[in-house]
Amino acid sequence: MLGPNEYFYPPQHALGEFARQMNVELTALMQLLLERNNLHQKVYFDPDAIEAEVMEHVRGEHKKRVRLKIAEIRRNLLAATSSWSQSPATAKGRPEIAVPPMLPEVQRFCEGCKQVSVFRPLSIQDAYHDPSKPAIAPELEKAEGIWGRQLILLVFQCRHCKSMPEGFAVRREGWELWLDSRLQDLGNRSPR
Repeated sequence: MLGPNEYFYPPQHALGEFARQMNVELTALMQLLLERNNLHQKVYFDPDAIEAEVMEHVRGEHKKRVRLKIAEIRRNLLAATSSWSQSPATAKGRPEIAVPPMLPEVQRFCEGCKQVSVFRPLSIQDAYHDPSKPAIAPELEKAEGIWGRQLILLVFQCRHCKSMPEGFAVRREGWELWLDSRLQDLGNRSPR
């Protein structure tokens, strides 16, 4: 982040910093959920503090435009990707910018190793909003508040023994995240 009397130039850099800081926070929350493994335990994320910190470094003449863009990012989805960059949404009616949470490596007990081991992410998929499809499913599009909700399916595998992958479902409603379930017996398949 910038020093006390420094400003983002060009002001678009403020948006990148906002997305980066959100990514760091969301990644830490995902890691916490997956390592604790407590089903339905909720973690909350409040982007207000990040926005306030970023806005301190935006010059007055650019504040309104930057605030509008930050509001757009906050309204949108968490992209199902393992990339740090923002990804444009492709589905009809889908928001323009999605913030991609980086999938962290997590430490979990491995049944194969019989010890706590590091698990690496294999895949991530958004069950409600599939960017490979031209539009959201009609039955989902009619659901109230669907753009503020997500069901994110994650698959991890032990780095040491490469045992059977483990899957998890993380739900998001607004800026509240929780581990909804563990997906068992994945074999070599990922969730569809």
